[in-house]
Amino acid sequence: MPTTSRPASIALIIGLVASAVATIAPLLDLAATGAIEAHVRDTYPGWDLSVVTTEAQLIAGWLAITQAVGIFGWLLVLARYHRSAGGRVAGTVLFTLGAVTAVLNLTLTFGDYDRIVPTSLGALTLLPVLVGAVALMLQRLHRQADRDAAVAPR
Repeated sequence: MPTTSRPASIALIIGLVASAVATIAPLLDLAATGAIEAHVRDTYPGWDLSVVTTEAQLIAGWLAITQAVGIFGWLLVLARYHRSAGGRVAGTVLFTLGAVTAVLNLTLTFGDYDRIVPTSLGALTLLPVLVGAVALMLQRLHRQADRDAAVAPR
């Protein structure tokens, strides 16, 4: 039965927490700081406040939903890593999907937007991906150590 190294398990939990922070951040922005709204207003200064607010809510909703899906992914990988080799495949696939989403958040343009998502929030969505890369690397090192120990002469 495959095992997960303690450092890899810790990295998975840190990734889960990073996704939770990235999920809450755009919602807190709507309620408190207004960075998304300012980003929309800077891009489209002629828009009415109601349209700017709606656009900001759409951007925040996109970020919150994609990061909430990331939380589900972290939970799935945490559960599967401890039970089966399929967890490695799930981890790699979900890592790839998360990386593509984070890159889209950092680079996607439309209309007059240089980037639809403000850079600070787009970069925040990259944090769980970086943690995921570390978790995958730690798991790979752990598996290699297990293989080396199994082949070592006794």
